[in-house]
Formats: sequence, structure tokens, C-alpha cells
Amino acid sequence: MNTRLAVAIALLCSAPAALAQSDAEFLPMKAGARYEYQGKMGKFTVEVLTATEDEARTREVQKTGNSVIGDLVGDALYRQGNDGVTAFRAITSPLGRNEKMEAVLRFPLKVGSKWKDDENVVYKVGARGVTVKVPAGEFKNCVRIDIYYRGKKMDASRWYAPGVGLVKDGMRGDLVKVSGIGT
Repeated sequence: MNTRLAVAIALLCSAPAALAQSDAEFLPMKAGARYEYQGKMGKFTVEVLTATEDEARTREVQKTGNSVIGDLVGDALYRQGNDGVTAFRAITSPLGRNEKMEAVLRFPLKVGSKWKDDENVVYKVGARGVTVKVPAGEFKNCVRIDIYYRGKKMDASRWYAPGVGLVKDGMRGDLVKVSGIGT
């Protein structure tokens, strides 16, 4: 076998490692981005107000259609570090204010890896390389995060697409429209 051919084969075989996605691509935060979801709990909108390389502030509004609890309005601060993305959310409704810290994603996003929050919720990377179809389009190479509460898997898995972010959520619903992300 000639040397050039051997080098070409070696480069092709190593290409997937060089092209591997950064875990941070699954939750890009760009100022001006707007995400709209529709699900069983109503319409949910997230607007990225400001963003830097490692921090973003969002406004999150859920139109519940429920006259008792009314609309939920929240502000969130997302921080990204080498170990993942954490969100601090403060949600206000007619019933009061709720604050919560959540480890949204933990790096590396390896199938089977787990992390938990302080409310008996466990997050687990259930799959990678998944294709997800929602009203906003078809998204490839997604990662699925499964959510467990007190040991039981909930119907609240989340799917994140590289370069886009959250595209499907068992609670928020399906992404129906996204703008301002540059794709």
C-alpha cells in the first residue's frame, strides 16, 4: 500500500473525532433569540435578553389558559462552565414566587451519565444522535435527557439540538418557532 493512501485512510478514520460536537453546542445562548413551544401546559416563550460567552439572561412566559393560576412569568440566569450549564429561575404567578436552581446539562454528555438537583430529581443522558421532528422542523444529532423523580422516570424528557438548544420538552412541549439563532 502506498504511503499517501495509508495517510488518507488514517485521516478519514480519525475525522469523526475531529468533527465531534462540543457539548456546549446543545444549549447556545444568543442575545435576541426567541423560542416558542406549544404543549399540554399551554404556550411557552423564551427570549434571550442578554448573552455573553458564559452567561445569559432570559425572560420566560407561559400562557396557561388557566384562570386560576394565570400566566407564569419568569426570569432565568444561565451560567455555563466546564462542567455544564446551570440555571437559576425565578417564576412569578398569581399564586406567588418560586425560585429554583437547576443543573440543566452536565458535561460530558455521555449516554448513561447522571446528575441530580436538591429536589430528588435525577437527570440522565438517555440517548445521543437522535433525530427529532417538531413543528419548527427536523433536528438531527440531538441529545435526550431523561428525568426521574424519586426513582420513577417522568414523561418529561428533554431533547436538545446542536446549534439550536431545546427543541422538545415533555413539560413545555414542542418547539414551534425559533428566531435569532443565526441558522
